Amino acid sequence: MASPQLKIVPILLILVLYGCSAGEPYLLDPQMHNDVEILVEIRPGAPTPGMNEFLVIATHKNRLPASEYIVSIKLQSDQEWAQSIQDGATGVYRRAIRVNNPGSDVLMVQLVSKDGQQPAAELSFPLIPPR
Repeated sequence: MASPQLKIVPILLILVLYGCSAGEPYLLDPQMHNDVEILVEIRPGAPTPGMNEFLVIATHKNRLPASEYIVSIKLQSDQEWAQSIQDGATGVYRRAIRVNNPGSDVLMVQLVSKDGQQPAAELSFPLIPPR
């Protein structure tokens, strides 16, 4: 007869594998700014109250990464901008910020060109797209 400790091993293995599995990405509808498509992904999935990670993915029409921006985000118009961290020259910018009300909050994304040649742009992304 197997010891109680050996019976727990398969259960622990299932829990570990379940915990390590990636959730489905939650994507907001992409928007265009000049020739750049801006796509926002929320992690670990659909937005929930509390801290959520936002990935802003900027890609030129020719499918090259748009890494020439400083990207900042916020959820309320009266909040300070939170500058995102750029992942190398991949056009991916990430930042975690607090979500209070996923049903009505709107993510604001600010794009500032590093060379200062273009005016800053602001895009708005409802966290729950209208159906």
